[in-house]
Amino acid sequence: MIAVPQDASVPHTVPDVTAPIAPATSSPGLERQLEATSLGLVAVRQSIDQLAAGQEQMKRDIAEILDKISMPPPRTGAATVRKPVPAPAPSAR
Repeated sequence: MIAVPQDASVPHTVPDVTAPIAPATSSPGLERQLEATSLGLVAVRQSIDQLAAGQEQMKRDIAEILDKISMPPPRTGAATVRKPVPAPAPSAR
């Protein structure tokens, strides 16, 4: 492993990416584009929320189906098994 010397005179800072960047000039075209992008992102978010809700519903439905098919059917009484009646043997004349 290579040792990298730490220089105390060089500050280790991370740029503040949360600070808003002010545009040099404001243009109506840029404002319209930002508004359209914002509305598009709202629509995407709504679609994602709808998909998530649909997935949750499918998850519940599948769990319910699995519960139904994994349970044995209720017994209503003694099961009667009938033996097949043998066909009559052909008579010899």
